[in-house]
Amino acid sequence: MQMLTHDNIQVLYLPSASSTCKMDIGKCYYAFGYINGFAACKGTTFSNKERDIVDNDMLQRFDRLEDNINKKFDAVDKKFYRLEDNMNKKFDAVDKRFDAVDKKFENVDNRINSIDNRLVAVETSVEHIKQDVKDIKENIKELPVISQNVKELKSKARWWKQYLLLPIIVGIIVGAITIIINSKVN
Repeated sequence: MQMLTHDNIQVLYLPSASSTCKMDIGKCYYAFGYINGFAACKGTTFSNKERDIVDNDMLQRFDRLEDNINKKFDAVDKKFYRLEDNMNKKFDAVDKRFDAVDKKFENVDNRINSIDNRLVAVETSVEHIKQDVKDIKENIKELPVISQNVKELKSKARWWKQYLLLPIIVGIIVGAITIIINSKVN
């Protein structure tokens, strides 16, 4: 650091070799303009050489600052690109997992639909079986009546056999005798 003096006005000069200086360049440039303007009001001005030294130093500092900012932005950009790539990879992995879950869900859904279809077929079969059982119960209720009717038919069949079979047999025998007699007579 150097102090430049011109017409009893001291100005802080930071040489360009000092890269560790953390001074706000905008404030320095503003201060320089203020000092220069104040000196001009008193009728004093900095020489062109002094102004050139400060201007060159300020320009170099701005250039270094711009380079540092650009390097920092490049580093931040690289980090963002790495972060974006990392996030994209993770999102791709999550998408694959969701696809796998979706396929498993479809598989489960298809199985449930298949079970539903089989259940409907079983329910239909059960309804048919219920109707058959109902019909069988009705038939069982009618079984004593049918049994009674069969007994009555058996008893009637005996009567028919006794009373109808005898005249049929007698008629056949009489018809046969008549045929025999008629055939001998002729």
